[in-house]
Amino acid sequence: MRFILCAFIFNSYGEEWWKALIPIYSEYTLATVACNPLYFWIYLACSVVGIILLMMGMFPLALLALAASLIVYSIILFAVFVSTDEMGAKIPAMIILVTDVLLPILSFVASFMKIFL
Repeated sequence: MRFILCAFIFNSYGEEWWKALIPIYSEYTLATVACNPLYFWIYLACSVVGIILLMMGMFPLALLALAASLIVYSIILFAVFVSTDEMGAKIPAMIILVTDVLLPILSFVASFMKIFL
């Protein structure tokens, strides 16, 4: 479903729809059409560092790095939402923002509240 939403966004920006089918390239294209490609590289670096720290057992630092990657990813999606007037790009960007960014944050907060309260 996510690649369909990215295809709608890419069509609104004049990009080819098939770029949504390739996982990392679709994120790069999303960052390129919305804002600066530097945001994609920061997002990718934070994600890789977070996964490496998670595998090393450094859970607080891994959580911090993965949270930073979510923040950068939400900046990219918000730039998609702000930079266009077409609803063909705004609605898919908001759906991706809610499902990929806000729901993991809400589930983490809910589990945190369950453990400590």
